[in-house]
Amino acid sequence: MSTFSIRPYRLEDIDAVYEMADESREHVARWMEWMTQDYSRDHAARWVEMAVTSWERGEAYEHLIVDGAGNLVGSCGLNHISHQDGFCNLGYWVRASRLGEGAARQAALLLRDFGFGTLGLSRLEIVVAVGNEFSRRVALSTGAVDEGIQRMRIKIGGGVSHDAHMHALLNPDAVRADTSHAGLATGQVHWLDMIVRDPDRVSRFYTGVAGLTRDPVPEDEAHVSYSLLNASGKGILGICDAAVFPDWVEGWLPYLDVPDFDARVARVTEAGGEIVRQ
Repeated sequence: MSTFSIRPYRLEDIDAVYEMADESREHVARWMEWMTQDYSRDHAARWVEMAVTSWERGEAYEHLIVDGAGNLVGSCGLNHISHQDGFCNLGYWVRASRLGEGAARQAALLLRDFGFGTLGLSRLEIVVAVGNEFSRRVALSTGAVDEGIQRMRIKIGGGVSHDAHMHALLNPDAVRADTSHAGLATGQVHWLDMIVRDPDRVSRFYTGVAGLTRDPVPEDEAHVSYSLLNASGKGILGICDAAVFPDWVEGWLPYLDVPDFDARVARVTEAGGEIVRQ
């Protein structure tokens, strides 16, 4: 698995940022409003200039995702910041030629550490349009809590409103009101992934047997995973290509909501389990 880091934008990044966006038009435009048919170097220049200025003003903290050689892999950032209430939006995207390498997850975790440790925020929200299962899996893999679907939450594709999954990373060190009386559910299964060697065959099996429909999720140029949807069009599980996730255990991978994540992780080995990746 490759190792990635994040850094602030610089004005000299304009050409490289445009090249990265230009090669990724198709898969980015499907989920992000800013990628339009007329997207040009001028758009990239204005974005980079805004990213630099907004950082200096403390309004937003946009980063580039880079590999060990310093090559641009994607973009991520913390924006729409409410310092009064201690929360903001966390977003990410990865260029088409570097999908499936784990860059988005690593970047999101680095942003989490920056948001909690440096900015002192309490909550980071990852808003993912319904159907964008690649980004949804990234959000869940960071340990973000799935708080359900919000209706008409974001606009994509010419201002069309879309429902979106709300995920939240919560700062364990933030001062929080006692909600023990609220009867919050724990152990709820929010999502299921199945890691398999032949996702096409396995996804077809479940569509044929259970009457589900499938939505392809391109991981890279050679690999495709699938999101399986129920009759109402809601994604309920993912069939993931094991070749893209070599460090993941083949078979079912449930995502559970648990309190005090770090304490639960500490109990894994005590219970006879093994931490594959943290």
